[in-house]
Amino acid sequence: MQYQEFAQLTPNNTVYKLIGPVLVPQDQAEAKSNVDTRLEFIRGEIKRVEGQLKEIGTKTEKKKQELVEIQAEAQQQSQAQAPAPAAPAITA
Repeated sequence: MQYQEFAQLTPNNTVYKLIGPVLVPQDQAEAKSNVDTRLEFIRGEIKRVEGQLKEIGTKTEKKKQELVEIQAEAQQQSQAQAPAPAAPAITA
């Protein structure tokens, strides 16, 4: 929003900076530079967080796959160790 407002400024406009309870005049070039710097910082943070999210997603998928493999392995072991069903006893 500030960036769009700066685009509409003319050299005759005055830019103010809020310092405590006082509005102090500020150079337009300095104000634009400050906003540009903040926007670059925000873009960098967005990139960093998106990278972290992607990395976490990749790790999550890996862990899900490992869990599926472990569950399949445990199921195979339990089936192999299950005793054979006993034959019914015949009484006469």
